[in-house]
Amino acid sequence: MGVYDGGKLKVAMDSTFIHAYSRRKRKVGVSDRGARVGKVERTTYALGWRAYIVATEARLSLAYTVMATNVNDKVPAPKLLDNAVKHLKRAKSSIGTRNRCVSR
Repeated sequence: MGVYDGGKLKVAMDSTFIHAYSRRKRKVGVSDRGARVGKVERTTYALGWRAYIVATEARLSLAYTVMATNVNDKVPAPKLLDNAVKHLKRAKSSIGTRNRCVSR
């Protein structure tokens, strides 16, 4: 398919926020029990979930997970990358490294 060059894939990991809505009444409320309050942006907090994904440069997803918003981004990273490596080993490929810095 020409997705990878020499068996080495370039991958990236990112996350996005998913809102969890709740209805609160005086004493009884309906809400998503697993959702937590966490940072959405630099100074904004909200109730919800965070979806993490590892994808290739060709935008093919290798692994994903969904966790509560209050979880630090460093927590799911090792397990996601391990899962991505396992999937790539089955396809007889591996993760490559980029040796140059991209400046903006």
